[in-house]
Amino acid sequence: MSDQAQPPSDQIAFEPGAVLHAHIADQPTRLFELSPVLLSKYEVENGTVTIAGCSIDDEPIFEVARFAGGAGSSEPVVQFFDQTGWQLDADTVESLGLESPANLQQLPPGIRPSHFQNCLQQGSQRISAQTSPDRIELRRVIWCKRATGKISIRIGERTAQVAFLGWTRRLINGADPLAPFVCPLSGKASYHIVADDDGRLTVPEAVTACDVSGRRVVETVLENSALSGKRALPQYMASCCVGGERILQSELVTCKVCEQAISPQAALANGCRGCQDIPKADAETVQHWTEVFPGLAKWKSIKIRETHSRVFISATKGWHRMLIVADKSNQQILCAKQALRFFGTWRKLDIDEAHKLF
Repeated sequence: MSDQAQPPSDQIAFEPGAVLHAHIADQPTRLFELSPVLLSKYEVENGTVTIAGCSIDDEPIFEVARFAGGAGSSEPVVQFFDQTGWQLDADTVESLGLESPANLQQLPPGIRPSHFQNCLQQGSQRISAQTSPDRIELRRVIWCKRATGKISIRIGERTAQVAFLGWTRRLINGADPLAPFVCPLSGKASYHIVADDDGRLTVPEAVTACDVSGRRVVETVLENSALSGKRALPQYMASCCVGGERILQSELVTCKVCEQAISPQAALANGCRGCQDIPKADAETVQHWTEVFPGLAKWKSIKIRETHSRVFISATKGWHRMLIVADKSNQQILCAKQALRFFGTWRKLDIDEAHKLF
């Protein structure tokens, strides 16, 4: 029996000073070798695509012999692990050229011995955790180039960036796919980038024409009319002051009684769903709006309807009835009318007169 102690089964057996180093001879090592492949992936209409920044670094791949069942096995399996302890699959091994590396006499330039020893220690622990209880022998450390950077896209004054990360050899042969540009508004992704008519960077599949102006913009900027289904920019839309639904401004109609801009769906033969059949208000609601409009205290049978943007108030006093419509946010009277209680047509009051009365 040998006097030399055998390494525990859950650790990698190697002498740090005797580690063999290798690299992939044909892997790209400079940015100019990567640039044509990286940039050709993106099509930018009326703009430019450049590499905003890129670092290419050596990272270790550990080639190990794995003895299933411990030290007694004589038929090891060769496997490859990265420094995180992740085992590389057959496709990655082939695309990186790990089965035919070129040996090195020393560490690659720029790799400090202390950094390598740290990688070796961490790699040993992580690989052992993945392969226990099998015995693992380190055969070789293969240094592969890994690129990290950003693709910069510019159209006019707008810019965007797409990050990339991958082994240089796999980036060149397409095995590590580049990420597409993702439109921040629509979430749609493509390697084809355009600017909409407002200058936003997006992808062709996300561009739609406004049904009013014809401007081609990112589809999520447009609103749908609840009445016709047409799509338009926000400046061409309006909210019905009764139901709150968004429709085209051109689709609004004016109530012949309260004179508010409403959706045709809110219109009635004798007014609209805002100013007609107003329900009787509870005491708390009456008190609140009486504090806003103190003149209400002189009126009886107060009825109030509140919508998202308006308050409709009707009341009676003697032979008279009145209707006021106010902006709910700033409490300004928008329309005030008075009529005889049981018959007669509405008489429109001047706004200043209405504020004096209420």
